[in-house]
Formats: sequence, structure tokens, C-alpha cells
Amino acid sequence: MTELPLSHPWRRHILLMLHAVIWFLFCVTVYAYWRTVCRRRNIKLPSPPDLPRRLPFIGHAHIFFGDSLHAWKVIKWLSKETDKRGGVASISMGPHKGFCVTDPDDCLTISNVCLKKDYYYSFATPWLGNGLLTGSVATWRLHRRLLGPAFSQRVLNGFISAFNCKSRALVTQLEDRVGRGPFDHVPYLSFNNLETICQTALGIKMEDHSAVNQQYEQALHDIFAVLTERFQKFWLHYDFVYNRTKLKEREDQIIKVLHNMSNTALQQRKSVFLQEHDAASDKPTDKSKTFIDIILETCGGAFSDKDVREEVDNIIFAGHDTISTVLTTALSLLGSHPDVQDKVYNEVRRVLGDAERDVTKEDYLRLEYLEAVLKESMRMYPVAPVIARYSDAEVKLKNYTAPAGSGFILLLWGVHQHRIWGADADQFRPERWLEAATLPDPSFFAGFSTGRRSCIGKVYAMMSMKTTLSFLLRRYRVSSDVTDLEFKLEAILRPHRGHYIAIERRSKDDK
Repeated sequence: MTELPLSHPWRRHILLMLHAVIWFLFCVTVYAYWRTVCRRRNIKLPSPPDLPRRLPFIGHAHIFFGDSLHAWKVIKWLSKETDKRGGVASISMGPHKGFCVTDPDDCLTISNVCLKKDYYYSFATPWLGNGLLTGSVATWRLHRRLLGPAFSQRVLNGFISAFNCKSRALVTQLEDRVGRGPFDHVPYLSFNNLETICQTALGIKMEDHSAVNQQYEQALHDIFAVLTERFQKFWLHYDFVYNRTKLKEREDQIIKVLHNMSNTALQQRKSVFLQEHDAASDKPTDKSKTFIDIILETCGGAFSDKDVREEVDNIIFAGHDTISTVLTTALSLLGSHPDVQDKVYNEVRRVLGDAERDVTKEDYLRLEYLEAVLKESMRMYPVAPVIARYSDAEVKLKNYTAPAGSGFILLLWGVHQHRIWGADADQFRPERWLEAATLPDPSFFAGFSTGRRSCIGKVYAMMSMKTTLSFLLRRYRVSSDVTDLEFKLEAILRPHRGHYIAIERRSKDDK
């Protein structure tokens, strides 16, 4: 018999049918296994209503298919649909079933009671290891206690000089954009913030924009895209599948670049640290120390080199695009609301004076309206609009009891759009943060995540952002159209396009 050529249409049909049968049998096997596990553990089906568009076997996994722009739209859709169902709704990703939550009280309860991260966070383990973000509860408790001194106000005050220096440099870099119309301000903010993070965390200065530094910055952007793509394709959630893909190979290459930078910095700083102690020389002041220095000094023998490197990687992850994204959003909002921008400018002039002097530690508390603008920017566009938790025990919510083994998707963007913020929750109004009588419980603000595992670096971030904006707004008047602002979700919320501002130099007579 003559063999059919590969191009023969019947041959293609047979192959397609074979693939379909194999995929169907795989789904049936996974579903049967899941049902067996549920019966053995006596897990009851959740009582909250299902979200719409649920399909057999794969559940809601299909709604995530698409690019990072689509991922952000899905989070907003989930938030609105969950809110319609009372703030808690059932969702399933294949055999993995859980709850979406937008109710502020239930979100706070879950984030305080359920300290264990859901399995999605394990996707970042090859990069971030067992640090604060991805670590087990036991490791998180130990590391949080040991790292506390590294984020004390006394240590953070030692970074003020770096904040001022980098903010002044940013103002200078933007000079060539004055009066030239709208431009993309994200690259300026992103690299400037990366310089600040690397200097304060690693002791590395990146002003030369060398090929190594640019490769490191690109690797940070690339790893976010990889993590997002893996989450969106539910079949890649299984290691035995993912480890055989081209995406895994790409992830390994990216992580090699990231770890090479942090490992090199660690060995350099550790060498200096040991030399100083061996020589019994005077210890440097806090102003010359980096996060690596503080961790080596305060954690002593409790941390291995790997522990230190992982925590520094976590610090860079948590502080790189997060701060620059908030600044991008804040400038776009200020440029679209000139009345708010004028209030910020007048406060900055009142606190700092007309001269472009450095910001001091005493100034931060006095910049109240500027802080309100930053918080309102984060309320409307939280950098981490969704987080996931897992519970080994029953969790009592307001209207339901979630059984042990439940996963929770906490939709923080939905919490920030909840009616507790008032009828104008969808509007940019920084004054709400100064109205104590009507302001909701501060715990409902999730700009730095929420609950007991919230961001350890939130004071660092706020100090850095206040410094940057105080320099920029003293020198420039900003204009923008926030309706052009478009975001994508790549592990965190990041600007996609439409992030344009125009700047004009201020005169001394500006009010």
C-alpha cells in the first residue's frame, strides 16, 4: 500500500483527531482525579455563586487566553462580576477551584488569616527563591523579623541623599523635552528608578547605561512577561509540561542574567564588609550602607549567601517597576487635573521654599497633599491589582464559610472601586484622603498589598516617590490626557501605551 504523504488532507485530519482524543482523555483523567481527591478530603463544593462563562473541565481558564492587555481587562471584568454577586464568587482553573473576592472586609480577613500564597507564586521561585514574596509562611515569619531592622526609619533616612541625587538627575535628563510636546516619560522614570534601587539595594551605580546595565533592565521586563504568559495558559501551570517548553528555556536565560548581577554585587559587598570587620576599622555610617550591607550586618549567620541574594532580588522586584509605574500614573493624572497639580505645587513651595533644595527627613510628613495624590493614584491603579492566597483551614467570611483547601483571588482593584469609597470611587479625588470623617478604614487601602504580608518597603517607596515628584513639579508644569493611559498586566500593572506627558519650565511667578 502506498503511504499517504504528509501534505495529504486525510493525514492532517487523522493527526488532528488523534490530538483531540489525547487531549480529551487527559482532561477526563485530571477531572476524575480531582473528583476523587475531593471525595477523599470530604471537600464540599463552594456555596458562593459561580462567575459566568464557566466551561466543563477547564472552568474559567479560557477567559485568560490573550496578551497582557487582555489580562488587565480580565481582572477588571472579574472584579465587576464578583461585586455583582455580593463580593465573593466561585472560579475554577481546570481542577483548581477557588474564590474571587472584592468585598473589603472579606479581603482583609483572608489576607490576615491566610498567610500562605497560592501555587501561582511558585512560578517565580526559580528567580526569587524563598524570599519574602514567595516563601513559605515559616520562612516569611523568620525573614520578616530578621529584615525588619533593614527597613527601619533610621536606615531609610540614610537613603535620602540617593533619592535627592537621582531626582535631581531626572530633572536634568528631562530638560531636552521642555516645550517639545507630548513624549513617553516611562523610559525616563523606569531607568531612573532602577538606578535608585540598584544603588540603595546593591551598591551598584548604573549611570553609565552600559550594555550590562541595559541587559539587566531588559531582563527585568522580560521576566514579568514570562510569568504572565505562564499564568494565562493553564496547561503550563504543571511543571512536567512547562519544563519541556521554549518558554522555560527563555525563563532560564533571563534568570541567569538577573542572578549574575545580584550574585556579583553580593560578593563585592560581602568582600568589603569582611575587610572592614577583619581590619577592625570604623564602621561606615548608615548613609553609606546598602540593603545588602544592612542584611549582612543585622542577620549575621542566620542568612546564607543564597538567602541574602534572594531577598535582594525580592527588593528589586518589589521596587523597580512598582515605583516608576505609580509615578507614571501620578504624572498623567496631575497633567489632566491642573487644579490638583497647582495644589501640590503650592504645598511643595510652602514646605521646600522657592529654591530647589534637597528634601530632608522633616519634609516628608509635611507633604500631606502630595501623599494624598500618590495614594489616590495607587487606589485607582494599584500596581498589584490582584493577589492570591491559600487556606489549610476553614475561613469564616461574612456570608460564607470557605472550606479547607480553598484558594482565594483577592481582586484589589475591585476593593479600590468598592462603594465604601463613595459614589465617586471611579474619580480621581485626592481630597478624600484628607477627609477623616468619610475616609474608609485605612486597612482597606491595598496600594502596598494588604494584610499581614503587605509590602515591607512601603515607607521606602513613599519617600522615593515624594522626593521625585517634589523635584519634578518645582521645575516643570505637566500637561497630559489621562484618558489615553493604557495598562497591561505582566505580574504587576504596567503602562502599555498612551503614557505621554508634555512639560513646560515653570517661572518664579507660578502659583
